[in-house]
Amino acid sequence: MKYRWLIFGFAGLYILAAAFGIFMKENYTNVTEQENWQQNFNVAQLPEELAASEAETLPEILAGQPFILRVSPLEEREYIFNGSRQKVEIRQVYSGEGVDAGDEIFLISQGWSLTFSQPQSIECNFVHPMVPGKEYLVFLSGKAKNLDGADNIYRVYDESFISPVFSYDTYENVTAPVKGESTYVPYESVKNNEFFGCTEKTLESMEALKKMVLGMYS
Repeated sequence: MKYRWLIFGFAGLYILAAAFGIFMKENYTNVTEQENWQQNFNVAQLPEELAASEAETLPEILAGQPFILRVSPLEEREYIFNGSRQKVEIRQVYSGEGVDAGDEIFLISQGWSLTFSQPQSIECNFVHPMVPGKEYLVFLSGKAKNLDGADNIYRVYDESFISPVFSYDTYENVTAPVKGESTYVPYESVKNNEFFGCTEKTLESMEALKKMVLGMYS
């Protein structure tokens, strides 16, 4: 009898989790289907000291990732419960087994999500979400496990503060003033940026990192 109640308990928890997941997915969908939904959200800007450290250490780390690809997003980033994914087409393979130009894959990252606590924010590891039709250099740590058995989902390297997703286009990055200790600013104030940084030196470090890695894979 005790084991039966345990089974019922686990089943109940599973049902509640599934229901919560469906609710959150609908919440994300309702928000992102609205026109200019991003104007109600904030993004975090990277502090100067962290940007300098990343610019120094990341090039070597990224060069060792198993998948280094030139990709073009086919659609906007899709936000789902506790994360997001984005479908891309591979344009060129610089490194990686089992993938070819023309393949369509999904990219995910622990650092890509929406939060609805205050301030509502677009979490993107200080790099603007990829824009459909543009081309990007991406560094992937490997395939991601998926419950539905899909084998075309890959994880962006996410053990760094900066998401290693670099546009082949050039952007005029700007900073936005912060209030207090928080580095969050309205998305609208930096929406045309590629990188989100607290100071001009932050942006210079991020842009130097981009220049270095694009020079390695062009």
